[in-house]
Amino acid sequence: MNRCLLPYRFALLLCALVAFSCRESEAPIEETEYFLKFKANGELVEYKVYEYQPVVFSYDPNGKTHNAQIQALAEGSDGTRDFFSIFLYSEMSFEEKTYQMQEGVWAYENSFLPGLIFTRSDPAGNLYNASLLKSDYPTLDIRDDGSLNLTQIGSGWVKGAFEASLFGPFAENTSRGNTEIRITEGSFKMKLIQNPIQE
Repeated sequence: MNRCLLPYRFALLLCALVAFSCRESEAPIEETEYFLKFKANGELVEYKVYEYQPVVFSYDPNGKTHNAQIQALAEGSDGTRDFFSIFLYSEMSFEEKTYQMQEGVWAYENSFLPGLIFTRSDPAGNLYNASLLKSDYPTLDIRDDGSLNLTQIGSGWVKGAFEASLFGPFAENTSRGNTEIRITEGSFKMKLIQNPIQE
């Protein structure tokens, strides 16, 4: 009986040795997939992002602003539901630093825009955003806010982290509701295209 079990024992020992040697020699896997993820009121939301969905850094010579859009959609989304986007505006070229929504930027000579605009559409198509500047409505209780940290700007890719307070949902008559969605632990890695600046 022991002689019958001997081949199985040998095979089990060989598998264990191979598995152990592979585990010892494997280098850490480098993160290569593009993604965008965050928690919405504590619930994890993750989007897989593809190369054909890049972040584009561009310059608007009319508004004299540097612009970027970071956007991800769920699999099968038609663009009207289950997506998340961040618009970033700056008077200077983008760099690895933290941008604040309420700091705003001057554009088109006399317009003061939010430095960031966050938009979230949930799977049911309910739309929430953060886009109102407190300085534009000093008598109202504006709680829209958010920040975006461009942590790494590489050659052909960009990584970042973000958080925000969004409000909604929007009704058909374009009024916005008072329900808050707190975005926390946001992060992304996406392909980057930097258009040449032509002032």
